[in-house]
Amino acid sequence: IPGDLLTAFERHNIFDGIRFEVGRDGIMSLLQYSHVLNATYSLVNMYYFRSLTASHEVVNVTELRVEDVSEAEKERHLATADALASGYAERLTTLVEMVRSWGGQVVLATQPMLLGPGIDPVTGIDLSKVSLDGLDGLTRWQRLERVNDVTRRTAMALGAPLLDIAAKSARSSTYFYDLVHYTGAGAAAIGELFAQELTPVLKRGS
Repeated sequence: IPGDLLTAFERHNIFDGIRFEVGRDGIMSLLQYSHVLNATYSLVNMYYFRSLTASHEVVNVTELRVEDVSEAEKERHLATADALASGYAERLTTLVEMVRSWGGQVVLATQPMLLGPGIDPVTGIDLSKVSLDGLDGLTRWQRLERVNDVTRRTAMALGAPLLDIAAKSARSSTYFYDLVHYTGAGAAAIGELFAQELTPVLKRGS
C-alpha cells in the first residue's frame, strides 16, 4: 500500500507493528493483529450502541410508560455520552480528511430520533417523558445530541456542508418503527428532506 494512502492511524497502529504498551494505543494496536480481540471489541461496541439507540425492535409508543428516572442515572448516561464524544470527533475528522484526500466531497448529517422533546401527533403522547429500558425520552435525546453536536462542530471546523436532519425532521410515530429507523412513510419523508437540503450543496460543488 503506498504510504501516502495510509491514514495516521494505520501508520501508527498497524504498519509500525504491535505496540506493547499500557493504555489505549496498546489495545488499539493489538486489535489489528488478533481476530479474537477484534471480534470481542466489535461485539462489545455493538452491544453498547444497541443499548443507546440502534435496536431494530419495533417500538410502540402507546405501550411505553412514564417512569421516575433519578437525576443521578440521567447524569451517568450523559457523562458516558460525553466520554464517547471525543473519540467520535477524532474518528469523524479522520474519515473526512481521508475521503477528501481521495478527491471525494464530504457532506455530514445529524441523526434524528423518535423520542425527545415534543408530542407525537399520532397518539398525543409526550415523547420526552415516556421511558424505554428505564431511561426517559428526553435524556435519550440529549445523549444522542452529544453525538450530533460533535457532527455539527466537526462540519464547522473542517468547512464541510452539514445537513442538520435531527433539527429539521418531524418527530412522529408514523415515521419511525423504532428509535432511529424509518418506516416506509418515514423513509419517504426523510428522503424528501435530504433532497431539499442536499441539492443546493451538490450544485455548489459541481
